Amino acid sequence: KKVIANLTAEELNNLKNNKYIFIKTNNGENLIAENFTASDKIDPTTQKIRVEFLLNNNINVLTGSLVQVLIPLTQKSAKILPISAISFEPDGAEVLILNQANIAERKKVKTGKIIGNNIEIIAGLKQNDLVIKYQNRINPGEKITKK
Repeated sequence: KKVIANLTAEELNNLKNNKYIFIKTNNGENLIAENFTASDKIDPTTQKIRVEFLLNNNINVLTGSLVQVLIPLTQKSAKILPISAISFEPDGAEVLILNQANIAERKKVKTGKIIGNNIEIIAGLKQNDLVIKYQNRINPGEKITKK
């Protein structure tokens, strides 16, 4: 059995530096692929490379199932947020953070690469900023009670 993915050159390089590749199935099971093969050509349309991850034959995954290939990041200082935390406004991207008074407030950020369902934040956040993950559920100025 194998998993087929189309990856950017950077994602492929990140995989090459790791011994194990983790693959998450629809039912939440985590699989480990130790071997993969990559095409030597980049698709000119998508700018991605076809990669095949070889799986153990006793793994119970149906042919045609969708899975997530979890790709390790190389930049440890980069801040990665779910795309649901970002609001793309005409004057730039912003997030909602929880300030010291537990009130949601807008904060401008500069975004980088989209990585799966996440997005890299290049600038605008401090180390201790508490970002609200699902921006559409909270309004700026709303008081938030911590549980």
